[in-house]
Amino acid sequence: MEPFEKSTIRVPSATQGWNLSIRKYLPNAEQFQRPVPVIVMAQPIIPKEPYAQAFAERGYACLLFDFRRWGDSDGTPKNKMDIENALEDYRTVVTFAKEQAEFDSHRIIPWGAGESGGYVIQLAGEDWNPKLKAAMTQCPWTGYTPLLPRFTFGTFRGFCISAWDSMKQRFGFGPIYVPIAGPPGSEAMIRSRRLTKESKYYGIKVPASTILEIKRYKPYKLASNIKCPILIVQPMKDHFCLPKGAVEVDNDSPWVILDKIPHAGHIDVYPDQKDFRASLRAQLDFLKTYVPL
Repeated sequence: MEPFEKSTIRVPSATQGWNLSIRKYLPNAEQFQRPVPVIVMAQPIIPKEPYAQAFAERGYACLLFDFRRWGDSDGTPKNKMDIENALEDYRTVVTFAKEQAEFDSHRIIPWGAGESGGYVIQLAGEDWNPKLKAAMTQCPWTGYTPLLPRFTFGTFRGFCISAWDSMKQRFGFGPIYVPIAGPPGSEAMIRSRRLTKESKYYGIKVPASTILEIKRYKPYKLASNIKCPILIVQPMKDHFCLPKGAVEVDNDSPWVILDKIPHAGHIDVYPDQKDFRASLRAQLDFLKTYVPL
């Protein structure tokens, strides 16, 4: 007997004619009593199926969706990050989950990693009816950046391309696409020799202005609004989503459970990497404590 059923559904987004693609993981009804708690997960870049499968095997349903313009969801231009649209898409899927009889509307848990982890921090501070049961993030983008970022020719070049792309799109022209990751000195959004090797995760291009969109988003400033238990799994050697930001969020909210993974970088906590099991274990322990079956 399979521990869960997997299917794909489409749900209307806030943009008329654009539907969100959602992979639904539903625990087996003979093993887990319904309605079941449901985790709402976004999948913009790195595949999140291993998390959804692990949660579903333990009795937690998952709705794993693509943002508008990403993956199998509708919308153009493709792979464009839009903060307000992304938050709206989360709200759309959470609202959808509340309306389904198979899910417990009082046990909904938004989940996010990287940039979508920042969205979850913001969502955990919003007013919901019924309120969110809990929230989970992994290496979230908090918006915390050094006062004096390191200046290199690569960063200057990347900024110029990003600014030009932003200007072009303002006047209705198509985006300039750059790799999500590339070697130092390249025009890639993230410049790292190691990340370039992880091509199965980063073999994707995004509009160059994406980095400007991300940099202006500061969810750590919203930490005091958090209204439910929220887990932050933070690799302490993360040079993209800085640990200092997670610590700031922890300091500003009594609802935060901060799980630090020492000697781990940003990529290390993802599937097939050395600290994936440590991150997943922290998330499963959190669910047992705050969203018991």
